[in-house]
Amino acid sequence: MATIPSGTRFIGIAPSVDLKKRKSAVLNKTTEPFTIEDIKGYKSYTALLTQNGLDAPTSIVLENTIGEAFISYNGIGRTQILISRGFKANKTTVVLSNPMDNGGFLTGIGGASVITSSAIFLNTKDLIGENDDLLYKTLVEIRVYN
Repeated sequence: MATIPSGTRFIGIAPSVDLKKRKSAVLNKTTEPFTIEDIKGYKSYTALLTQNGLDAPTSIVLENTIGEAFISYNGIGRTQILISRGFKANKTTVVLSNPMDNGGFLTGIGGASVITSSAIFLNTKDLIGENDDLLYKTLVEIRVYN
């Protein structure tokens, strides 16, 4: 399946337009440009995060239509994701899958929250409390709805 690049513009034509008539004035009045994000209704950042030791998690980005993302380590069990374009108030959701180790065993629990207009905080915990090195290809998805 072909991938449509983010920002690619399409032209929508109202169903009432008779396409057999090749009058550009009629088409120009009834067309509207839109992007794939307009069709989906949201922009997203989707990645698989892996953390080794006390380092900031690394990411395998699966999709990014939001903007540049910066991942930083903020202390034991705490990671921050900054998005350069920021988020819309009350229009942003975050999904974080449960942390697993590279053998597929559940190693802890994860939580995510939108803290500021451009920052997402992720927390990882095990039975002892907040802890590092619990992310192995852990899915995070940030959606900003139109």
